[in-house]
Amino acid sequence: MNIKKFLSVSTLAASLTFANTGAVFAEDAQAFNPFFFGVFFTADNDKNMECYVSGDSAGMKNIFRSDQIVCRDPSLQYYNKNFYVCHVTAPDSGPTFVIEKSADLKNWTHQDYNVITRDEKFPSIWAPDLFVDSDGSAYVYFAVQYGIDEKTGIRKFQIHVSKAGNIEKGDFSEAVKIDLPKNFDNCIDAQVRKVNGKYYMLLKNENQITNNENKTPMLFKSDSPDKNFVPVENCPLNYIRGYEGFSICEVGGQTYVFADNYTGRYDFFPTSGSAVWKVKTSDFETGPYTSSYIESTKRLRHGSVIWVNDPEEGKVIESLIPGGKFPDISETVAVPKIEKELRLNKADYDDDVEEGKATIVENFAPAPDVIYKVPAKANVTIKNIVNPYGVNLISFKLGDDKSKLTVILSEKIKYKFSGNKNKIHRFGLSDDGKKWVYSEAEEKIDLETEGL
Repeated sequence: MNIKKFLSVSTLAASLTFANTGAVFAEDAQAFNPFFFGVFFTADNDKNMECYVSGDSAGMKNIFRSDQIVCRDPSLQYYNKNFYVCHVTAPDSGPTFVIEKSADLKNWTHQDYNVITRDEKFPSIWAPDLFVDSDGSAYVYFAVQYGIDEKTGIRKFQIHVSKAGNIEKGDFSEAVKIDLPKNFDNCIDAQVRKVNGKYYMLLKNENQITNNENKTPMLFKSDSPDKNFVPVENCPLNYIRGYEGFSICEVGGQTYVFADNYTGRYDFFPTSGSAVWKVKTSDFETGPYTSSYIESTKRLRHGSVIWVNDPEEGKVIESLIPGGKFPDISETVAVPKIEKELRLNKADYDDDVEEGKATIVENFAPAPDVIYKVPAKANVTIKNIVNPYGVNLISFKLGDDKSKLTVILSEKIKYKFSGNKNKIHRFGLSDDGKKWVYSEAEEKIDLETEGL
């Protein structure tokens, strides 16, 4: 059985017809190669909006900094030959959110149509995100901080939305709370985009407070952009840990999800503070997803990415680049080859798999380029493998000669490992990408006869 190697970014780029050329405008002046355009704040500059371009989604190249847009968490949309950026100047002062408009990305005008006043109902606003639908209607989603959990010190948020019938008129309504299930009553960083004819909202669940690095996103869907959102159960994205500021971008049958590693720890994607996930649009809810860290000269933080396929829009962006020439955006990114040892925990970064104890891991989400080490004397059972990072290889080793590991691959088969702490046990995806395969299991047991 052939075990695939972990995804390389060149595989990601090769699937895109535009990724093989660095020129946005071809020499014949007729052909135009679409590209990704993103706005972010960065780790070394948390005040000004930084602008980036990419041909393959994984290599982001900085082209200019906007001195007029001073913000964090910029949200970008392009509609009717105009760019719109939504942001908040500060969580606890000033307007609840601000929308700036520009036709050339140089001269921005503040749109004076924010009807939401900061008062007792909206004392602290975080991460507003703008969505402009195809009919020009506009929606701004933002998190209202309404308190702090006394036991954990974690801020408590509720997602609200304000809508306007037309982005150019800006007749925004009074903001209303979006009703979500009780276990999702503390969320932030909501973004709504239309994918495959439905409205999807991706946000970060702040209720998972084992520690700050243990929070996960959750995907919701609806037939409406501002109500009746229901969870998309078992979506691979729901098992990502340590990321926020998600930005969804649909491109010709593929959907991309960009995100910021807010933890500052790169166990999942070494050397990078951001990552991108890719999936067929028809499989957005179920996967399989592939993923890669994003290569850039700066650590990209919470931002927004759009797909530029309008030549006029492309020329506007090109005109702002020093020298009037796009950088080569056809380059692919080398995936790190170093495997890092990482303690196998019940939940990533959480120390509840203790030495000498038996622990069941309900859903294990492996990261790329990691060897998972079972703690000394621990007996760990993995009941289910989920794959939000799109890895093709999982590696385990035992902490000592008394460690034990059981990995369940199906309803009827599990593998048990013990005794040899120096051996690395590897599982790879089958050729069809549907099954995990281990060719040298020490012991294979039929669950129908033994059970758990």
